[in-house]
Amino acid sequence: MENKHQVEPLLYIDQPLFQKPVVFMQTDYKSNLQKQQNQKVVEGEKVTKADSTIHFNERSIDEKIHYLLHLPKEMPHLKCEIRTKERVYIGKIVDEVDDIIEISMFGKPNQQLSKNEVEEINLIGF
Repeated sequence: MENKHQVEPLLYIDQPLFQKPVVFMQTDYKSNLQKQQNQKVVEGEKVTKADSTIHFNERSIDEKIHYLLHLPKEMPHLKCEIRTKERVYIGKIVDEVDDIIEISMFGKPNQQLSKNEVEEINLIGF
């Protein structure tokens, strides 16, 4: 039994055959960070995982602060939410001295906060 609803195309378009251009692209990338981490392992220092393999939420408070302060120069400071028992700060971590971190808040003077007070740090964006 034939299907009466099957219709042949009404217009046929002939496409020319194009040759794909040869593209020379970068296939490998090595950074100085990888070399530095390899050197640390050789020197006997404890290195758990590369920075790029640990998710931000899996890090400790100290690791999160270190990560936010040591971003590549090309990347702007990341806005984050810093929670303590008393308050929630929204801003950018700009400095760390001993146990004190400095938070740049928008439209307000910089706040200084003890790392011991920080319960949680969440990323918000740029």
